Amino acid sequence: MHIHWEATEFYDEAISIGLRAALAHAPREHRLRLAGIYVYDTDPKGERLGVYIRDHLGIRIELYVQPHLDLIARSPHYASASEATVLRGVVLQLAHTLFHEVGHHVTLTLNPRKKPSKKRAAVTKTLETWAEQYATKRLEKFVQSLQTASATPPSPPPHDYEFP
Repeated sequence: MHIHWEATEFYDEAISIGLRAALAHAPREHRLRLAGIYVYDTDPKGERLGVYIRDHLGIRIELYVQPHLDLIARSPHYASASEATVLRGVVLQLAHTLFHEVGHHVTLTLNPRKKPSKKRAAVTKTLETWAEQYATKRLEKFVQSLQTASATPPSPPPHDYEFP
């Protein structure tokens, strides 16, 4: 399964690298039967950060970059942050949305529980709660891996000579 970058705007490469790293933290067995992750600039409906879709085109996740950027831009926490910190915030927000949608995939397709229904709002709320719990756990592990990677000391530079 691949990330299909369908966005037309130019975004910092750190966003796509971070999203690929996040996807690697979703267990392979939780990604089975997903046709792919599709990344777009905005949601055609104008209201979502991402969506899990099962239709005649297959099972896929769509993520929308611009709403994530807007979310970070409106956050007072990032008002005076460096560009690197803002990019990290965008990656973490995208990762959270990705994990949330993978949680829906696990719940609705791989390990089907009760189907959501407009007549049964409690079931839909339960599915959203479960997807959010899944996202929180995965995001914690992803953040821990980022902290571990940044705490690892850099390798010494290669020597162009041999030790006797």
